[in-house]
Amino acid sequence: MNRLSPTFCVMPHLGLAIQNDGDMCVCNLNSQSYELDGLAQTIDKITVDQIWSSPTRTSIANMLDTGIKNPGCNVCWDAEAAGKQSTRQLLNEAFGDIEPDPNQPRILILKPGNTCNAACRICFPTTSSSWYKDAYELEKVKDPTLKFNSYIKKFESVKNSFNPDSPNMWPILKDWYKKLKFIDIYGGEPFLISGLWLSLQEAIDNGYAKGIDLRISTNGSIWNEDYMHILSQFKTVDIGVSIDSHVEREFEYMRHKLNYKITIDHTKKIIAFTNQFEHMLTRISCTVSVLNIWNLNEIYSNLNEELSTTISVTNFVYMPDHYDIRHLPREVKALIIEKLKHNLEFLPVINFMDQIIEGCVMYWPKFCMTTDKLDKVRGTNFKDVYTEWYSVLEPYWDYKKPNPSWYGSCGFSS
Repeated sequence: MNRLSPTFCVMPHLGLAIQNDGDMCVCNLNSQSYELDGLAQTIDKITVDQIWSSPTRTSIANMLDTGIKNPGCNVCWDAEAAGKQSTRQLLNEAFGDIEPDPNQPRILILKPGNTCNAACRICFPTTSSSWYKDAYELEKVKDPTLKFNSYIKKFESVKNSFNPDSPNMWPILKDWYKKLKFIDIYGGEPFLISGLWLSLQEAIDNGYAKGIDLRISTNGSIWNEDYMHILSQFKTVDIGVSIDSHVEREFEYMRHKLNYKITIDHTKKIIAFTNQFEHMLTRISCTVSVLNIWNLNEIYSNLNEELSTTISVTNFVYMPDHYDIRHLPREVKALIIEKLKHNLEFLPVINFMDQIIEGCVMYWPKFCMTTDKLDKVRGTNFKDVYTEWYSVLEPYWDYKKPNPSWYGSCGFSS
């Protein structure tokens, strides 16, 4: 480890990310899969302790230790360029003094499958099982002969990787808990994944939970007091609840299949529970995308008033690319900046959005086209839900021909 390297990151030395599809890599933001024998591996085919020995991990560590920016880490490089503290920098501050263990990670990022009760606009079938039907309908337009059962077979590996009795991860985690320092849990929806809670209970039963800091992200739609008591047994607990709007129709458009009133009610229960403990906290993570950037100021103010807890607005959508606010037409960006510039809380948002990146000429039209297609499948209408926002976007709602002049320099890239 070379902590003095300007590109140093603790993650290839300490961390392992297990992704929704069973893929494994440095962290949940890194795009380079760990390989063995020259092939990317998934957890339905190989155990997590085997992938820990991947030469890909060593290669990434060596690059970052010698001042070379690994391209798979572009999310962090982009965040730092925007003036936002990147995940790399945050993790270096938090875990830079932890010594690596040659036999296992000390930090675990866990996305145990795609079981979820929501079909959020910014998700897709690999991250949410509730997306299957809509994704199938979209695919069937291209191939009318496609059968639903044939379509969902592609997600069998996800199911096989994270079943409660899956042998390639849960039993190994039971041994790893002794030396793990931090676990970061995402979904699907974690409160629906039974194997996760059985495993966390093992960490408690074996006396290891009190040495582990835990962070967990949830859509807030589920209240389970038994699971909350399990969380309370860990050293520290940070619960991030994903709420992207204070307007009911907008929330339910973005977080399709969820009920706004129920989500707010359950979120208040989560907040009340964590407020009983000094080592627990609940924060609202407002995921910033093309869908809610126009009303971000109002969303922030109203959620803050409604829930009286920390509201974070620095979780930006990178994937799917067409929801990335950096691909908005430049004149639209200027209007948004005018709305946000008076609040320092939004400076990282402005800096991020104002970056020039490749692909706008492709991804902005893709947003318009995908929105129209998915609205048709779901029986929804962006224009009716976001009346004011659509009136701003309408002059640019054209995906039948390229208009590179709309996007600035990035419009000329592909």
